[in-house]
Amino acid sequence: MMPMRPSRTLRRRLRGQEGFTLAELMVAMMILGIVLPVFYGVLSSVQQSTVRNDFLSRANDQARLAVEELDREIRSGNVLYDPGTETPANYTLRIYTQTNATTRAPTFGNPGYVCALWTIDDEDRLIKNIWPPLKPEEATGWRVVAEGVVNRVMDPAVPAFALDADPNRGSRTVGITLVVNPDPDNAWARTIRIETASTGRNTSYGFPQDVCNGTPAGGTP
Repeated sequence: MMPMRPSRTLRRRLRGQEGFTLAELMVAMMILGIVLPVFYGVLSSVQQSTVRNDFLSRANDQARLAVEELDREIRSGNVLYDPGTETPANYTLRIYTQTNATTRAPTFGNPGYVCALWTIDDEDRLIKNIWPPLKPEEATGWRVVAEGVVNRVMDPAVPAFALDADPNRGSRTVGITLVVNPDPDNAWARTIRIETASTGRNTSYGFPQDVCNGTPAGGTP
């Protein structure tokens, strides 16, 4: 006996029942309404985390650059001047140092010792100037060491440099506090604070105290 083939009418009816019913469509839309907010929430969280980590990385990089340079110069310092007597007080550091003296000798003369001055300017930058002893008119000009150093604009402001008052240390140690935020106006930016101290190894050898007096050429920024 030959099997019966569905008629054209039956095939048309079957084709007419393809797709979703109204109930199925409502269920699918409800599921989509639940899944999409969760997906976008996770995506937004990942994006925010990425942005925050980027700001944090930038802040850490700027702080590291500043601390590494300050520590290197201070450790080879011959004279450490009191930041509290500078302008602006506790945001400016002046030292007489012999770091990299051999490489600096061709420019600054033998033995290559220099006066170095760091200050946090009105643009939240830690900048530096150097000049030969007793010759501030021959200063090299200001160079940016780090950006986003916000000590002066914090509420309350955070002093960046302080000479250790302990008489047993003989004015040989400088306390350093740097508050860094690469974009303070951005709500996602992170502010970091680094506190450290560096001690001059050569400050007990009786170097003259007046070799770095005066204002470098071009004045303060």
